[in-house]
Amino acid sequence: MLTLKEKIEKQKEDIENKKEHLKRLEKQYLDELNNRPEIEIAELLHALFCKHNHTDGCGWYYESWDKVGYSRKKYLEKAQNLIGKGYTYDSLKKIINDFNEIKKI
Repeated sequence: MLTLKEKIEKQKEDIENKKEHLKRLEKQYLDELNNRPEIEIAELLHALFCKHNHTDGCGWYYESWDKVGYSRKKYLEKAQNLIGKGYTYDSLKKIINDFNEIKKI
């Protein structure tokens, strides 16, 4: 039978193991999230079209993909809409990059 001190130490070890497991799951979640093509398209669309002040006019940089706010949701919906219309990730990326080149002129 374990002493109370041994039970406490075992619980601490179990907690540390669960924390490590949780960190691995969070990393896996973010990796999967960041590998969604519509997210990259949303980021490219935002870079191309957003004309708002990023201090107080657009919340893009105050949001994240695991805590999507209004700005990211708006561009994510636009990206999903384009993909839903049959545009491929590669074609959208090329078109957006071409527009960015034109924008530089």
